Formats: sequence, C-alpha cells, structure tokens
Amino acid sequence: MIPTSESLRIMDLTPVEEYDGIYYKRDDKYMPFDDVPLSGGKVRQACSLMLANYEHIRDNCDGLVATPNTLTSPQGVIIARVAKEFGFRSLILYGNTDMESMLKKHPLVTYSAYLGAMINCDSVQAYDSNTQKHLNRLMGSGLKCFNVKFGINLSSNPDSMMKAIGHQVQNIPHDLDMLVIPCGSCLTASGILWGLKEYNKVPKKIYLIHIAGYSRDEEINEASKALGITFPVPVIQEKTFRLEFDGKIPLIEIPKITPGEFRIPKIDFTGAEVACALNVENPNPFPIPIPKIEWAYAIAGIPFAASIAAHEGGMLPAKATSPVEIKLNVTFEDLIKAVPSLANGGQAPTLFKLDSAFPFPARDDIKGIFEIPGNIPILSMPELSVKGISIKDLGLLRFEFVVNMELENKNAFAMN
Repeated sequence: MIPTSESLRIMDLTPVEEYDGIYYKRDDKYMPFDDVPLSGGKVRQACSLMLANYEHIRDNCDGLVATPNTLTSPQGVIIARVAKEFGFRSLILYGNTDMESMLKKHPLVTYSAYLGAMINCDSVQAYDSNTQKHLNRLMGSGLKCFNVKFGINLSSNPDSMMKAIGHQVQNIPHDLDMLVIPCGSCLTASGILWGLKEYNKVPKKIYLIHIAGYSRDEEINEASKALGITFPVPVIQEKTFRLEFDGKIPLIEIPKITPGEFRIPKIDFTGAEVACALNVENPNPFPIPIPKIEWAYAIAGIPFAASIAAHEGGMLPAKATSPVEIKLNVTFEDLIKAVPSLANGGQAPTLFKLDSAFPFPARDDIKGIFEIPGNIPILSMPELSVKGISIKDLGLLRFEFVVNMELENKNAFAMN
C-alpha cells in the first residue's frame, strides 16, 4: 500500500509547550515510524518530498533515491527509512573514508545500512558538495535515481514541502514578542515564514539563528520565489557563537541466541509432534528481524527431516526476548520405515541441529550452531494376557464362564 499524507501524519500539528514563560514548538515530536526513533522537521520534509514525487521516482528513477551525506548528519538515516516506507531503494554517499571505518565509528551509517540503504564511499573528499559531484558523475554515467540534495531538495515540489512545514505555524501564539528559528539550509525557516503570512501570525521580532554562522539570504529568497511571495529579511546583526554538544547514540547490538529444550507437545497412536526453540534476545531499542534458521532432525543418528524456517517479515520487538520455535510432525509409520530397528518399540534418541543466521547491516551474517538432544517414544504393541477363567453359570444345557484378560498399554499416550 502506498503511504498517504494521512498515514504519514504529515499535517498533524505537533504541540506547543510552555516552560518558564517561553513557548517551544515541539516539532521533535513528529515521529511517523514506530520501528526507528526518527523525528522532526527533516523527516516530515522527506516524507512530503517522496509523496509528491512518488510516480516520478517509481517510473523515471528506477525506484532509487540517492543522497550525498556527511558522517555526522542524520539525513542518510532519514532518507533510508522514508524510502523504505515507499518501497524505494536508497543510496547514501560519503567521502574520504572506507566502509570498515564508517561502520566501526559512525553509528548513523550503520543505521542506514540496517534500514537497507546501499553505501558508497568512493568520493575522495568528505564535503557534501564533493559527494554531490560524485553522485552527478554516477548519474552522468547512466545511474537512474532521484537526487535528494544535502539539506533536502527545494527544486522538487517546494510548494508541497514548505506548505507542510508552514502548516505547523497554526498553533503557535498569535502575538509573540520574539520568534527564534534555528536554521540549517533554511528550508524549514522559509516554510515557517510562509506559514506566518498564511495564518496571519505577527511576532514583533523574528530571529533566524544559523547553526554554522552562515548568511542564508539567498536560500530564503529562492524559497520565497518558489512560493511566489517575498519576505523582507534584513540582517540586523551578525554574530558567531561556537557551541559544542556532547551526546551518545546507541550502536546496533548483536542479538543473543540461546538454545531451548526439546519438547513433545502432542503424541497419539499415529505419531508425535516434536518441537524445540531458540531463545532470541533483542537488546536494541528498535525491532529486529527474526533470524533465519536452517534445521535438521535426526533419530537414532539417522537423518530424518530438514528444512529452513525463514520467518519472512517477522520482527522481534525492541528490548524483548522471544522463542523462535521449530515444530515437526513425526508419524510412527514414517519413523519405522526410516529406522527399521525401532519397530520393537521403546524410545529413540533424537537430535535437533539448528543453524541460525541473523542479518547484520553491511557485515557478514551473525551465525550460531546449536544442538538440542531429546528422546522420542516409539509405538509399542500392547500386551494381552489371560489372568484366569471363572465359571459363572453351570447347568445341564448351558455352560457360562468369564475369561479375565488384562491389556497393558506401555505407551505414553492413551489407546482405544
């Protein structure tokens, strides 16, 4: 099913909260995906961009979305997850690095790979302008893709993107003394300025604070022209501040897999259901795919059955432990055909051999081999014995007696 504006909650208003007399527009609470903790205006912009260009990407770009990126920017993760939602492939380009170094030192790259993105690190320089040039060369050589520029495109359907941003202005107070807008590419800022006009919000002062100290007059003017409006944006004062923020982002942790026990959930006169499980613990704060399990079942040392449990599309919830169970129905007829020596009954030793493979982003699969022993009861014939004969009625013309017989069922299940 193709995502819609409603399913992506693009036009849902995020809240405005007040702390110590200051209002905060909590656009960080826009979080359309349950499996990955991505939030904020850039996620909304990417959703709006791919929604507006869906048919173009599908029909003319080979379903591929490509973006240049830097190692510390979340744009790659955002594009990878949004592209996945639309059923598109994604390509993230980095520079001046190698795959092994990126995966060890930069969890954002690992997250992108986890979400299915293809990673390219062939550009010699790491600046986004250089990775964009490298992407341009790939496109010139025949690569079909939809190019999401660093900072998100303005040229592709700016109307839909910026109006989705400006829509959020509706619930901010009408007559603020001051409105402060942090800026990067100024796409969000331009959308907010459009929203102020559209919804007649009149703050007394507006400050655009750029995160790197660059003037973005040209970008705002470009956005204004795209929307067919103009803004007087005088630079009243230019100041540069250097701020550093420390933080941590969790790396993807390898799931822990431990063997469970051999069980016989069901047994009757015709056969038995045997089962075993691997307990999979997901230590990550997001769902992970259930591992693929190749299994083989042997009875009395003789191979009896084998298959693959792929669990396509199955997901293990965040911070959860769940058994991945293998079940097999064994009929006594097939069992004795495979192992004739078991015809006399009793029980036979069994062995489940499980080979699990967990797909780990951009690395070889994490594998584990487990053996779970057990025993399966073999059908035994009941024993019939005569315990005695007693005379019940004796006459000249009639003789009635009772034969006392005992039927012993040595099986672990009831018989008729």
